[in-house]
Amino acid sequence: MGRWHDDGLCRTGPADWWLSDEPADTIRGIEVCQDCPVRRLCLASALVFGDQWTIYGGTTPPQRRALTRRLRRGDTLGTVLADTLNDTNAHTDETLRPSHARTDVGEVA
Repeated sequence: MGRWHDDGLCRTGPADWWLSDEPADTIRGIEVCQDCPVRRLCLASALVFGDQWTIYGGTTPPQRRALTRRLRRGDTLGTVLADTLNDTNAHTDETLRPSHARTDVGEVA
């Protein structure tokens, strides 16, 4: 995990908010992510490294699978992040599409 993780708001709440299968916990974790200063880095890391578990960057595993499909179809990481996080500045990161992004457990794009 990168040093950016030390600045994540997830470090301030119970792990169940990000790790639990309980909808109430998941909702709380996603809410905390909305204001996190490293949300973009967190989501980018999960997409690049193919994390299939827990909440990252305010997204669930099924949401990230859909985002990974977009990367596989050729969307850049910057575009996917911008669309997901409503971050217009992220569209400038067109070179961030990882050629080695995991697309599924055991698969590499």
